[in-house]
Amino acid sequence: MIKPTRQKLGERQEAVLRYVIDHPHATQTEIADAMGIKQPTVNNALKKLQEYEFVTVRQQYYEVPKEIKKALTMDGD
Repeated sequence: MIKPTRQKLGERQEAVLRYVIDHPHATQTEIADAMGIKQPTVNNALKKLQEYEFVTVRQQYYEVPKEIKKALTMDGD
C-alpha cells in the first residue's frame, strides 16, 4: 500500500495524529474529550491512520513511527 502524504490526511486525522504523538496512552474517549469531538469520530480517524500505517495499536496505546513524528516536526509545527 502507498502511504498518503501529509497533504492527503484530513484535518481531523492530522489533529488526532498530533494528539496521539503527545499522548500515546490516551484512550479514544480521552482523545475525544480533550479534542472536543465525539468518540466515533476519533475511532474513524484512528482506523484510517492505522490503514495508512501512521499508527499501530500496542497494548492499549498508539504508536507513531519516528519518521512520521519527524515529518510533522520538520514543518515547524
